Amino acid sequence: MALVCTMEGYLYALRLAQNEVDAAGEFLPANKASRVVWKFKTSGSVNTQVALANGRVFFGCNGGSVYCLDEKTGTLIWQRPVDEVEH
Repeated sequence: MALVCTMEGYLYALRLAQNEVDAAGEFLPANKASRVVWKFKTSGSVNTQVALANGRVFFGCNGGSVYCLDEKTGTLIWQRPVDEVEH
């Protein structure tokens, strides 16, 4: 998987396996929506580095929060506000 952040406040987990086929046996090109394993919407743009540890994804956003997600599902484990937000 690859983790991709956006200025719109999304973090996407993308499937990278090559030569993958769908239920109908058709090849899934890299730009198909089915390549998205999960997506998570934050309170602001995400332009920081993402850290992975013990099956968890850690990152911050410009909305003033730091997040911890489950790596496989994208489910929120915790969110912490930052006292002083840099604009």
